[in-house]
Amino acid sequence: MIRFLQFSDIHFLFCEETEDDYAQMRIRFIEDLENVKQQFGPIDHVLICGDIACKGQKEEFNKAREFIDAVSNVLEVNGKRPNVFVVPGNHDINRKSYEVTRNLLRPILLDKKNNNNFLQKIKHTEPNTLKILYAPLSAYNEFAQPYFIDEVSETIMIDDMDELCFDNKNYYWKFNLGKEGDYKVNLYGLNSTLTCDGKERAKKDLKEDNHLTFLPRAAYNIQAYSNEINISMIHHPLDWLIDENHVCKIFDDRFKLQFFGHMHIQSSQNDKTIKIFSGAFQPEQEVDIMDCPPVYNVIELSVENTIMTVKLESRKWDGAYFIKYVEESKTMSVSLASPDNWSEIAQEEAKKDPIAIEDIMIPINEINYMFINSDNQREIIEKLLPETYDDKRSDRANCLIFLKAVKEKGLYQQLLNELNK
Repeated sequence: MIRFLQFSDIHFLFCEETEDDYAQMRIRFIEDLENVKQQFGPIDHVLICGDIACKGQKEEFNKAREFIDAVSNVLEVNGKRPNVFVVPGNHDINRKSYEVTRNLLRPILLDKKNNNNFLQKIKHTEPNTLKILYAPLSAYNEFAQPYFIDEVSETIMIDDMDELCFDNKNYYWKFNLGKEGDYKVNLYGLNSTLTCDGKERAKKDLKEDNHLTFLPRAAYNIQAYSNEINISMIHHPLDWLIDENHVCKIFDDRFKLQFFGHMHIQSSQNDKTIKIFSGAFQPEQEVDIMDCPPVYNVIELSVENTIMTVKLESRKWDGAYFIKYVEESKTMSVSLASPDNWSEIAQEEAKKDPIAIEDIMIPINEINYMFINSDNQREIIEKLLPETYDDKRSDRANCLIFLKAVKEKGLYQQLLNELNK
C-alpha cells in the first residue's frame, strides 16, 4: 500500500500571524495529522497541487516552506519523514515578469494547430525565448528545487545554462514510488501555468476576454507500459486546457490516478480512471468557508491482481476542528492491464532504468535542500561524481546536473554522509 497526503491552494500571503485568518486552522491541522498518523499509519508522500503562494513572491514561499517543514516533522515515524512533491499553480507566478513579451507569446501558445511545433522550435533554436515563458516561476522554482531536482523543465529553463542543456529535457518531472503488487508506480508532475495571466477560465466559463491554458503535449505524451501505474499531478483540471479532448484521451489512457487542484471545492470521479480534485486548503478570503470549507485528503492506493483500489478520506474544517468529510470520502477502483502483457520492447526499456529507491531515513528533498545550502558543493561533487563538474557551467547548473546523477546512481546515502561531516 502507498499512502498519500494531498492538499492544494494554500494561497500563502506574507503577513503577521495575528493578521492571518488561517493561522489557528493550521495549528488544528497539525494536531489533526497526529490523529491521522495513528488512524492510518505512516504517510509515504505529501502531494501539493499548486497555488502555494498568492502572488508568486519569495516571502510567501518562505512562509510556505516553514509550514511544509512542520507538516513533514509531525508526519515523521521512527525517524523517517515523507517525501514532498509540488507543482505550480496560477498564483505561483509573478504576472509582472516579462509581461509585455508573454502577452505577445500567449496567442501562439493558445493556437492548438501550431503551439507545440512553436515550443519545440524555440526550445532547440531560441532558448532565451523559452526562458521568458518560465521567468514568472523564478521564486516558485527557488522554493521548489529541493522537492524535485530532476528533468523538470522549470529547474533549467530560467537559469544561465548553455543551449545544449535544453536538449533531452522534459516538460515534466517523474519519480518512481516503488512497486505495488506487480506494478511499478510512477508519479509525474506537470506545469499548466505557462499562459496564466488571471484571465484563464474553464471552457464552459469562457467570455470574450478570457482564454484557456496551455500544457505542452510533450508534458503528457509519455510512454506507458502494462506493468506500470502512472499518477499525474497538475494544478488545472483538464477542461481548463486548450485541446481538451485530445488531452483527456491521452490522460485517461496513460494516467490511472490523476490529482488536481484549483477548483477549491472537493470532488472526485471514478470511470476509466480515478480523478481527485482537492478542495482549497486555504480558500481565498472572500469565499464563504461554509460553502467552500478548507480540505485535505488522505489517500491509500493498493493493488490486488489487476484491480487498483483507491481509498479516499477527505477531511474538512468545521470552523473549530478538522472532521471527516463524509460526503466526499469514498473507495474507488479501476481495472489495470495485466502486467504479463508488456511487450519485449517494454522489457528492454525497463532494463535501461537504473534508478533505485534508496532506503534512507531522510526524505530526498531534504538531502537536496541540504546540498543546495551547503558551503562545500564543489568539494562534494568532485569527491563523489567529479565527471559531472564543468568550470564553464554556473554553480547552479553544476549542482542540478550532480543531483540528477546522484539519483540515477543511487548515491543519496553517500551524499548524506558527506553533508553530515
